[in-house]
Amino acid sequence: MNLSIEQIEIDHQKSFRSERIHIPFFDVPYHYHPEIELVLFLRGDGKMFIKDTMVPFSEGTLFIIGSNVPHLPISHPRFKDENSNETIEYIVIQADQSYFEESLFELPEISDIKALIKDSNQGILISNFHKTNLFEPLKNLNDLDFFDRLMSFISILNKIKKEHSYKLIDHSNKKNEITIIDARMKRVNKFLLQNYNKEVSLDEVAAIAIMNKASFCRYFKAQTGKTFSAYINDLRIHYSKKHLIGGSYTVKRIAYEVGYNNPTYFIKRFTDKNEVFS
Repeated sequence: MNLSIEQIEIDHQKSFRSERIHIPFFDVPYHYHPEIELVLFLRGDGKMFIKDTMVPFSEGTLFIIGSNVPHLPISHPRFKDENSNETIEYIVIQADQSYFEESLFELPEISDIKALIKDSNQGILISNFHKTNLFEPLKNLNDLDFFDRLMSFISILNKIKKEHSYKLIDHSNKKNEITIIDARMKRVNKFLLQNYNKEVSLDEVAAIAIMNKASFCRYFKAQTGKTFSAYINDLRIHYSKKHLIGGSYTVKRIAYEVGYNNPTYFIKRFTDKNEVFS
């Protein structure tokens, strides 16, 4: 399977992001990201690939996926049936790896969480998480204010390690080679997320990666599966969809917000590719 990096944006004023998502079915590539990820399925079933291992998931399954661990969720084929009314519902929580390396996590009281994060490099599975006493707190995490959300998140991680048995998915002990390039891609990712709506030159981004342009183009294509220009366009379209779904901006305003100085060209990109309705 081709492997690509996923762009994840976490508010700089928060330690992690949490979102409840409804989709008809999964349509994502085999991917990785520097962030640690918790995925709790509330509805739906299918299979999850963690590195080279495949495990099933269903309602109540929790995965904890470590930093830069390749993974791929695949929903059951019936969800793609055009006559099906079934949907996938899940909660995803993503936290920067560095969050678990700050001074707070050097405290001895946090040792269980650090051990859990280390285990997540093999992928963690709890099949019947909905039967545990942590299901409701994790499910309702977004109902809390920022501080209580953080405290609850830390408490949940600690209790998973101390009070609940879980299965490690990958037993290959194969070193994750993605870690070697993490620092470089992380710098590039951060810059692109902050500047996708501006004029971004190849020279500028290659300099951030500390590479010449030719080497960077090859490197970037190998990591993302896309050329640099195609990736920027896809990133802009991604944020365009968010604005369109929100419905508060005009199409012209959205075009300028995401970095298209020509609204006509912006509209053409959508109509040519049917991007709005994909």
